[in-house]
Amino acid sequence: MPITAANGNTFSDSQIQGFFAGNPSLDVIAVQAAYMGLGVAQIQQALAIGGQNVSAADIVGYASQHGYSWGANGTLTPPASHAGGLAVGGRYYTPQQISEFLTQGGDLVQFAQQLGMTNPMQINAVAAEARAIFTAWVAKEVGALTTDQISALTTAQVAAARTDQVAALTTDQIVALTTAQVATLRTDQLAALTAAQVAAFSAQDIAALSAAGIAALGTKLVDQSQASLEPTITTTPTTQVPALVTSPVNNGVLTTDQIAALPTSLIASLTPQSISFMSTEQFAALTTAQVSVLTTEQIQLGMTVTQVGVMRTDQAAVLSSLQVVALTTNQLGALVTQDIAALTTAAVGALTTGQVTLGLSTNQIAALTTAQVVALRTDQAGALSSNQAVALSTAQLSAMETQDVAALNTAAVGTLTTSQIMALSSDQIAALQTNQMAALTTAQIGALSTQDVTGLSTGHVAALSSNAVAALNTDQIASGLATDQIVALRTDQIAALHTNQVIVLSTDQLTAMETQDVAALNTAAVGALTTDQISQGLTTNQVAALTTAQVAALNTDQIVALSSDQIAAIQTTQMAALTTAQIGALSTQDVAGLSTGQVAALSSNAVAALSTDQIASGLATDQIVALRTDQIAALHTNQVIVLSTDQLTAMETQDVAALNTAAVGALTTDQISQGLTTNQVAALTTEQVVALNTNQISAGLTTDQIVALRTDQVAALHTSQVIVLNTDQMVAMETGDVAALNTDAVGALTTDQVAALTTNQVVALQTHQVVVLRTDAVAAFTTDGAAALDTQDIAVLTTTQIQAGLTTNQMVALTTDQIAALTPEQVMALSPDQYGALSPDQIAQLALGSPIVLDLTGNGISTQSITNGVLFDIYGNGQQVHTGWVAPDNGLLVLDRNRDGSINGGEELFGEGTNLANGQKASNGYQALAELDTNADGQITTADSAFSELMVWVDGNSDGVSETTELHSLSSLNIAQLDLAAQSTFVVDNGNVIGLASSYTTTDGASHDMVDVWFATSDPTASASGGVGLPSGIPAPAPVPPLQLPPAIQDTASNSNTLAPTAMDAQQFAVPGMVDAMASFMATVAATPSSSSVQLTTSAAQTPTPVYASGDGLQDVVDAMRQFDANGQPAKLGYASAVPATTTLVTTLTPHSDTTTLASTAG
Repeated sequence: MPITAANGNTFSDSQIQGFFAGNPSLDVIAVQAAYMGLGVAQIQQALAIGGQNVSAADIVGYASQHGYSWGANGTLTPPASHAGGLAVGGRYYTPQQISEFLTQGGDLVQFAQQLGMTNPMQINAVAAEARAIFTAWVAKEVGALTTDQISALTTAQVAAARTDQVAALTTDQIVALTTAQVATLRTDQLAALTAAQVAAFSAQDIAALSAAGIAALGTKLVDQSQASLEPTITTTPTTQVPALVTSPVNNGVLTTDQIAALPTSLIASLTPQSISFMSTEQFAALTTAQVSVLTTEQIQLGMTVTQVGVMRTDQAAVLSSLQVVALTTNQLGALVTQDIAALTTAAVGALTTGQVTLGLSTNQIAALTTAQVVALRTDQAGALSSNQAVALSTAQLSAMETQDVAALNTAAVGTLTTSQIMALSSDQIAALQTNQMAALTTAQIGALSTQDVTGLSTGHVAALSSNAVAALNTDQIASGLATDQIVALRTDQIAALHTNQVIVLSTDQLTAMETQDVAALNTAAVGALTTDQISQGLTTNQVAALTTAQVAALNTDQIVALSSDQIAAIQTTQMAALTTAQIGALSTQDVAGLSTGQVAALSSNAVAALSTDQIASGLATDQIVALRTDQIAALHTNQVIVLSTDQLTAMETQDVAALNTAAVGALTTDQISQGLTTNQVAALTTEQVVALNTNQISAGLTTDQIVALRTDQVAALHTSQVIVLNTDQMVAMETGDVAALNTDAVGALTTDQVAALTTNQVVALQTHQVVVLRTDAVAAFTTDGAAALDTQDIAVLTTTQIQAGLTTNQMVALTTDQIAALTPEQVMALSPDQYGALSPDQIAQLALGSPIVLDLTGNGISTQSITNGVLFDIYGNGQQVHTGWVAPDNGLLVLDRNRDGSINGGEELFGEGTNLANGQKASNGYQALAELDTNADGQITTADSAFSELMVWVDGNSDGVSETTELHSLSSLNIAQLDLAAQSTFVVDNGNVIGLASSYTTTDGASHDMVDVWFATSDPTASASGGVGLPSGIPAPAPVPPLQLPPAIQDTASNSNTLAPTAMDAQQFAVPGMVDAMASFMATVAATPSSSSVQLTTSAAQTPTPVYASGDGLQDVVDAMRQFDANGQPAKLGYASAVPATTTLVTTLTPHSDTTTLASTAG
């Protein structure tokens, strides 16, 4: 439990244990208890806490025996003998305890911290107090020793003494120490001595100290008296003198006089360290004799740069070669310039290259005397740095031996000033090495005299840098360089020459230049060469060596100055580099002298720059041949038109094709006719052909050239070119070329040109060409020409070309195949004269069916177009065709020859389909009817036996099917006479032609129209005569006015010339197209035999065939008819496929007394 002292302090068990730890002595216990203020019982308690049992009697007895007393409050009070200790925190520490703590390695700060101190100030204060107690304790203890006791100590005891104990020795005790004891003192013990203690040492004591011991004494050794040093030095062994002297010297203790008085032997024995400890004043005080004995080790290891820096001139002058060599580069660099100049030549000559390079400063170099410079070895000269070299004066440099100059390194040489260079003698310059020459700067080169330059060897010249060569002035170039030096110049040196240098070269110098060097001249320099240099200086080899850039740099004066030999030496690559101005400067002789290779090498721009004189008088035919295609293409008009015919003829075909169109268009007619070969003409591009003017075409091109023209060339000819072709040229044109003429050109052909066409050329004409011929051009065809037209060509002739173009002679000349090729529109376009010129054989080939038609209403003859017509066997050959048809109010004259009650085909009509008695077909209806005129009176009347069998078919529903109700006898129509005296006419009605006309007479004596109508037909294979009909799908011609009969018929007609519309016409107008649609549909069905199938197939070029709906009954018929348009053509309904399709209509026809009922099923 805690203990509370009488003074109120309370101590815990742990504190008590700390105070009394370690079984302390009773004396310690008593002192500690007294300072804690404890009574007897509390002391017992405290000891018990620490593990000790002490009786109260023992405590009281000990206290009484040792001078302790008891206070009024029963606390123990220490005796006076315990004063001087340290009381902290209620605890007392005796000086002995403090001393023991420290001597055991403790630290006073740790001591304070162990006392519980935490505040730094408290710790320091307690530590200081403890130190004072400890010092006083040690002094008391040491001071208590007698001198006898001191001298009796063994050397081991002395050596073991603590530094604080040695420091506590009195001077008497120091004196009492024996020499052996002093010799054993450690350096830390010696260092702890005061100056007063050191002064108590005898000279023998000092002499007994080791060098380290003397060094440890420091300045304290001589603090008492300078005079005491002399006997010390004299009695100190030599090996210890340096150490003796070092310390005092280091601190400047020895005066300069004392230093100077030191014997040379002593100086020589000093360690390098001793030398280094000398102050600058002490070192400077050394005599020349002392300096001269300094060892190389002392100099190199001991002398400081500061000491070297204060050396006197006379000191430097006595340095031997070995001493100087021993100097470090830093020491050498510390010598002042006067000292450098004072060095002996032998010393200077002994310097190492490292000392020279790294040790000598530029100022020191500059301070060298000329004698010293002369004394330099070659390797020393070679070691000079750039800065050192440039520091040399001109006098120093002039004094330098030639071998030393030659030894200078290139960097050093390169830094020499122009003044230094100028100071060099000729011998010195001549001694320079090639690498030194290469190091010379431009400024240095400029400083050379012309004599210097002249004196340079070829090796020197070749060694110069290109910049150095570029720095040569014009005098050095012109007056300094000899031809062998020119030869020695490297290519890059030549390349460095600038214009001013090159233009001062003599012709000899220029001639001496190697070809590769000439090629290295810069273009500006080449361009600046004088004409004399060009003509007299450059050899042909040099000219050939010029680069393309150099050649391009030549001015026109220089080009003019070139000799023919020089021009001939120009390489092809050089020729290609010539500019237009340079080319223009060539004379015609120069041009004529060019080789074919040179000509071919010219650039296209250069060729374009040739003058007309150069072209006309300079270029030979072989040169023309040598020209490249792109060169030819570059020729402009003025150049081309001066080409001779021989030059033009010599031109290769691919080159001719390269001529620009303007140039081609400018060729003279002579150039074309005499200069261009047929191969060249054939080589012309279409653009070139188009560029030919009309004069060139008409007066230039020969018939052979016309023949030579390619098809695409002819196709490119424009109208104005074609129409100027004369007839000979036209006749010469190949058939393929004729076929290639463009339509504009064909359309513009003159009548003479057309008339000149051969039959082969006519045959060659394409349909697209024929169709564009003017009518007068069509009329210009010869009869042979007209007869030579292909049937395809005939078929494409326009109605205008037919009507206004074809002459009657041409009509006569047309072949039957050509006639058969005429389309219905073309036939309609024939004039009466043209038609009248046709032979029966030709007429037979017309795509016309010719029945006789009667006007029953007095409204005139009218017909329906082929598109609104019917399917009928108009030619009587068993083949139904699409044909134009009679109007519903007119009638067809018929004869039921087979007596089947119906009209089956053209053989039962009166026309081309009628079979004559001789077995041939009739040529027209009147010829067929005339066979029934049995009494040959030119009329068909009741007097003729067949009169009663004749009938009139009125196809009221226009379906091409004769129904019983539609067939009428002549008597039922009151017809009394049919007039056979037909007159030729030519009237077109809805694409059908009324070719012959007469009349018929009724019983009332009235005359009515009766005509032979030639219906247009569509199927070319259906005609008995092989005629070609109107292709399907051609739209009907535009409506024409009501039919106007020829005057002969009009005179006999009782009605108006203009036929009035009938009631049926009104119905057709009111119900547009319905009747025609029904008629077309019914005609198709009627033409199909009962229970037969009709296969309708469209070609690949036609619209895919629609699938028609059909069925039974009238409604089905109506629905089916709705699928046809007004022209009877299939309406565009849903298609069965996108490819040609086949539709089969299976029909069953059931005869009826008044009509026909169609029952059909789609198949």
